[in-house]
Amino acid sequence: MFVSWYSITVLRNRAASSTRKIIASATQESSIWVRVHADGAGNLESLCSILKGMMTRIGIRVVLLIAIGTTIGCDRVTKHLAAATLSEAGNRSFLADAFRLEYVENTGAFLGVGADWPHAVRTAVFGVGNGLLLVALAVLAMRRRWHRRALLGVALFVAGGASNLVDRIIYGMVIDFMNVGIGSLRTGIFNVADMAIMLGAGVLVIEGYRYEPDAPPKGFT
Repeated sequence: MFVSWYSITVLRNRAASSTRKIIASATQESSIWVRVHADGAGNLESLCSILKGMMTRIGIRVVLLIAIGTTIGCDRVTKHLAAATLSEAGNRSFLADAFRLEYVENTGAFLGVGADWPHAVRTAVFGVGNGLLLVALAVLAMRRRWHRRALLGVALFVAGGASNLVDRIIYGMVIDFMNVGIGSLRTGIFNVADMAIMLGAGVLVIEGYRYEPDAPPKGFT
């Protein structure tokens, strides 16, 4: 009787020990699965964040390329049309003379600045100088990782400047054909590239005032 009771006790203890081992093993496996699942979710989140950042950078570059291509394309087309339709025709006036079309071959810079300078000086300042300025501005914007709107301003400024620069290098002058104003208060004669330069400069000035030094960069990051 005592032997039977002892045997039952031993078997019960062994069964309890086996049960505890099984429970401990299951708990360990469950903990490992939870950690693996958490790591997998974290890796997936990191991957999604990386992909989102890549798509954002690609989207910014596409917008900038479109802005540059559209600016240069519009400037080239409108200059061609001005040369074809206004060079031998008289000035045209619209909106009670608030807007004029006047064909001018500008050998100077923006709004005719420096048109009476010697040819060598114009070449050095408006050719070499402008080219270096545009390259330096583009490099500075990318290295400093300027904000997206500032990058758009740089794109417009560089596109307009580059289109006028090509004309100065090839033809030695730039075609201007637009003039706005009221009565005797009028602007100089300008073109689409000049408008892009002014718009880009305006965006850069506004962004310069709005820039927060402690804010993270929002451009090519």
